[in-house]
Amino acid sequence: MASNVDTSGAAATAAAQKAQQAASLQNAQQASNEAAQVAYDNASSSASTSDMDSSIYGRPSNRRAWTLTTSSRRANNESPMQFYVNPGQYTMDTPIRQSVVQAKGGPVVHNFRDPKRGNSNLGFTTMSIDFSSGSILPRPSADSSYEEIPEGLLNWIEYLKIIQEDTVYRDPSDNTIKPNNAILTINTLMFPNLEIEGTFIENISHSENSDDPTQIQSWSGKLLIRKTTPALTLDEINNLKNSWIQNINNSGNE
Repeated sequence: MASNVDTSGAAATAAAQKAQQAASLQNAQQASNEAAQVAYDNASSSASTSDMDSSIYGRPSNRRAWTLTTSSRRANNESPMQFYVNPGQYTMDTPIRQSVVQAKGGPVVHNFRDPKRGNSNLGFTTMSIDFSSGSILPRPSADSSYEEIPEGLLNWIEYLKIIQEDTVYRDPSDNTIKPNNAILTINTLMFPNLEIEGTFIENISHSENSDDPTQIQSWSGKLLIRKTTPALTLDEINNLKNSWIQNINNSGNE
């Protein structure tokens, strides 16, 4: 009678080969994962956050630093203040220049356009900004002394200086008196490089909280916008689209 039991040892040999192949595959996968982790760690240590955004996520970064300066400082070739941490949130509120008349047949809306402002019927925009300081914890130097002010706290001090500058200045290029506007450059996915000129108005708010004393809390301000580059007015709105394409492409190469 024939037996169903393999007494030749072939089955055992085949099983051993399969086990060896599985072990080799597992070792190769583990080596690949380790190599990928090493490459990621090396990129993290040698590349900037913007580089990592472009190479790993395949898209341009919106983490370029916002800057703040004034017309006076720019005219005197002073470098703008760079925010150590970009503001966490902003809101723009723009009124429409119009009046509504209740007529017999229903409300009638009248829009008022300003030819000096790109034929727009929009009023002056106010921008409410929630600033972020990041950590303001003291950092000791090599000899354990404290000689440097944390960057976020420096931003706060510089911000206070900027909003207290005179409202006019003398332009050294032509010796004329001109308005001294605040100039804020923002970098977001919506506005990759929007320059905003205006005046800080109303209250300056901030607080500290004992539950999290490591940063400035509720730091906020409101900017009355007089001009943007590119403009958001009707006659120039296409420039905003072109600028978006250009700046998004450029941001991936920085």
